[in-house]
Amino acid sequence: MGHTQLPHYHIRWSGKATLDWERFSEPAEAEAGAKQLMQLGETYTIEEHDGTCQRCQETMKLKAPLSSNEASV
Repeated sequence: MGHTQLPHYHIRWSGKATLDWERFSEPAEAEAGAKQLMQLGETYTIEEHDGTCQRCQETMKLKAPLSSNEASV
């Protein structure tokens, strides 16, 4: 989980409330990724985040393995 403490960047696509799930180390990397994924007429912004990034925290929860107690429910 330590990697979410560093500054990192997400794409926010036009018309979407949540940030894109993909995390980039550099703004130029996020910009290049957005240009590859962008659809006709779509716009985006690149946002800088740190250890308080809600999107990364949500993603980590989804990737976390279930504990033995949760798995037996």
